[in-house]
Amino acid sequence: MRRLALVLLLVDVAQPITLAKARDLTGVYTCTGRNAVGNAYTATVQIQQTGDTYHVRWVFDSGDEVFGVGLVEKDRLVVAVARGYFLAVVVYRVTKDTLTGVWTQYGTRVVLTETLTPQPRGTVPAPPASPVPPPPVRERARGIGRSDVWTS
Repeated sequence: MRRLALVLLLVDVAQPITLAKARDLTGVYTCTGRNAVGNAYTATVQIQQTGDTYHVRWVFDSGDEVFGVGLVEKDRLVVAVARGYFLAVVVYRVTKDTLTGVWTQYGTRVVLTETLTPQPRGTVPAPPASPVPPPPVRERARGIGRSDVWTS
């Protein structure tokens, strides 16, 4: 009986990892939403799976772009977004037809919404390559707890 309980526990713990890896969200999406001042916006969003994480890039109709990094937990894609002083987090519910998101940004007190609709491959071109790549990932040079020493 103990072995059966242990096997069931291991299956239950491993299940979210299996589900997260089962669906590759890589692709080009049309994005619609409202910003913190209530204005509607649209963008082309490119999502690329990178191992167990996702790199996300929004190119807005205005030409502005932002980058994010995310992970999948069960039926949610959670993305942290940064561009200069713009800091945001978005949580998308992944369904068969859309990614429905709620998001907020630093400095506001509201929760906003946006929807990503996947585009069939080839129907919407991927956004043009960014002239400025996302900022490099910084790694600690020495020891845990040394927040003053970083390398690019």
